[in-house]
This record gives sequence, C-alpha cells and structure tokens, in this order.
Amino acid sequence: LPVITKKNRSEDGETFVVKNTETFEKVVIPQFFKHNKFTSFVRQLNFYGFRKIKYCDTIKIDAKLEAETANFWRFRHENFVRGRPDLLMEIKRSNGKEESKQAEEEKPDVVDLKSEVTTLKERIASMSKNIDDLTCLVQNMAVKTEEEPLPSDSKKRKTHPAPQIQL
Repeated sequence: LPVITKKNRSEDGETFVVKNTETFEKVVIPQFFKHNKFTSFVRQLNFYGFRKIKYCDTIKIDAKLEAETANFWRFRHENFVRGRPDLLMEIKRSNGKEESKQAEEEKPDVVDLKSEVTTLKERIASMSKNIDDLTCLVQNMAVKTEEEPLPSDSKKRKTHPAPQIQL
C-alpha cells in the first residue's frame, strides 16, 4: 500500500496505524482512490485480508496511553511485513468462497483462542484482586504500626550505621 509510511507502521513492522481518520480521509485517501471515505477504505482492506486489531482487548495498564490511542485504527495482514516485499504478491482480493472455507477451517482455532483469552482474563482479574487485597493489608499494617505506642525498651534503640556502597 503506497499510503503506508514509516510514521504509520508499528514498531514490530507487522501492523499499520491510522491515527487521525479525518486527516486520512481528506489528504491520503483521495490520492489513491476515487472516494474519500474511511469506511470504504476499511472495506477494501477487508477484501484484501487485512483485519482490524482492537485496542479494547488489550490489558489496560497505562490509562493515559489508552486515552491517546482510543481512536486509532490498527490493521494487520500476515503478508504485510516490514522488510518483506516478496510477501506483498500474496496479498490478493479474496472471493467469498475461499474466505468461507478458510473461516470454517479456522473455527476450532478461534474457539480455542477465545477460551484461552477468557482464562487469561479470569487470571488477571484474580491477580488484580490479590494485589488489591495485599495493598489493603499493607496499608492496615502501616496504620496499626503508627497507632501502637513503642514498648518502653524500644525507645532506646540501637542505631546501626548505614552500609556504604563502594563504586
């Protein structure tokens, strides 16, 4: 695709990103197509086997990054890989029959992947709850430590010099 530049490529080189659909419609699409509709561009990508990668399925670790990338559109095709122009010849417009047959063959894989994703999401939720519980426990211990008076003999604590690190 001539519309893909280094700015649009992902770091791994396996996907490309449209960060601003309005600018893409006004500036890029009319240079290469008879229309300027982003939805039509996406439809053409789908005919050629490109698939949108959803951000909402990702683990939300960085809220700021999530907010910044919420309107980005990321697309992937197994034969669209940076540094592999030889694979571009394999990107062809699909007809419905081939696509339907391939979809039937991939159904068991999709079911397995969905099951694995569900399991991973459950494990992440469980780990998040454990982290929350541990955080609460540590906070409660810190509060109790602050509230309890020191025993009389601990008022005369021995001080130890801090270890020195030689560089």
